Amino acid sequence: MRTSPKTLAFFLLPCYNYAVIYRNDFSKIFYPGSERRVKLLYGVRRAGKTSLFRCYEQQLIQNGAPKQNFVSVSCDTGYETYRDHVELHSAICAAAKGADREYGKIHILINEPQSIHEWALAVLHLARNSAEDLYGLIPDITVCVSHADGVSVPNTAVLDEFCDRHLVLPLSFREVFAARRARSDEPPDVAREFAEYISRGGFPLVWRFHASKDEAHTYASDVLSAALWSDAPLSGQVRRYELLKGVLWHLNTNLGHSITANQSFLALKDRKFDLTLETVYAYLDRLTQAYIVFCAKRYDLVADTPLKTSDRYFFSDIAFRSPTKTATDGDLASVIENVFYLELLSRGYSVFFGKLNKDTIDFVCFSGDERVYYCFDDTLKNGARPLQLYSRLRDAYPKFVVTGDRSRVGVTEDGVEVVHLFDLLLN
Repeated sequence: MRTSPKTLAFFLLPCYNYAVIYRNDFSKIFYPGSERRVKLLYGVRRAGKTSLFRCYEQQLIQNGAPKQNFVSVSCDTGYETYRDHVELHSAICAAAKGADREYGKIHILINEPQSIHEWALAVLHLARNSAEDLYGLIPDITVCVSHADGVSVPNTAVLDEFCDRHLVLPLSFREVFAARRARSDEPPDVAREFAEYISRGGFPLVWRFHASKDEAHTYASDVLSAALWSDAPLSGQVRRYELLKGVLWHLNTNLGHSITANQSFLALKDRKFDLTLETVYAYLDRLTQAYIVFCAKRYDLVADTPLKTSDRYFFSDIAFRSPTKTATDGDLASVIENVFYLELLSRGYSVFFGKLNKDTIDFVCFSGDERVYYCFDDTLKNGARPLQLYSRLRDAYPKFVVTGDRSRVGVTEDGVEVVHLFDLLLN
């Protein structure tokens, strides 16, 4: 019996080794109602980009798609290497020879092509000239990259006509909570589950194999090391591994706080590192390029414009904090803020932190013409006074206060909605 794509979006088979946890991204990526032939998935290593494609493959095969019509090409270190887009294109076309022509479609996975010169041209030729290149088969192309060079405009502008871009993050708290509830008959204890989540992070394999806290930290440390070496390469100005970890240390100790490159420079100088301010800029850039951290810019709410100075950095998975933290670190508010920031990213927002004269609104989120404000109250963040801040904003955009106290939940006279943290994360 065939199953519709809409139905398929609601489950992933537990017998399938590549994914046993439902991903909210699944239906958004593979059943978007779009005729574009290329899906560009980007994000930190081991977030589950390839697994999403494998789930899609498994579902289609169960619906009658020939297995030989799924072609995978890995360009990552340790696998087959291609000198340029011509060799990559030829390899994919050669693999397509064994496809079932009567099915009429071929599904192509290209992993980590960013090191290949002008790799996007190979994808462009496949998307545009399928009749000639792929023996008349219609291509459905998924490209997975773990470095921002793979999605930068100069490298992929030629694909704009054919391409949808999707940021893939590690598992959210909502995804982990749903998976754990499906495997347990006990009444849900959301606070306990959240504590488990922030102690282990969101990497899919951690939850698939029920890793302990120590195992999760070891795994995150291994992923971080691989990302540092492969996606934040030690070349040019970035060639000192210990300094790269030193920059991570400073970001970790200031998680969720506004910092500048100059502050990082001075902190590392105090730790006896020999470096220049330009070096710090280079290292911060490489860490964001590898999706190890995300940078939230300031947004001036008085001038209604983004600012270029003073940024906040958040880890792409909260588990990255453990391998880099020191014994004196333990700010739960910063961890919660990091988790919430990733949740906002996963919902498709461009996320800033707001500057209101000398005060700060935690998150200002944009999606097209939509704008939403979020502030934590003093149950989650010391000294927070969001209602006073919101009273100074003269616009009608939705405003939320995020609280850890259910007795505060409700709507104020000014229309500000006070919502519990867990309700927002699980909604």
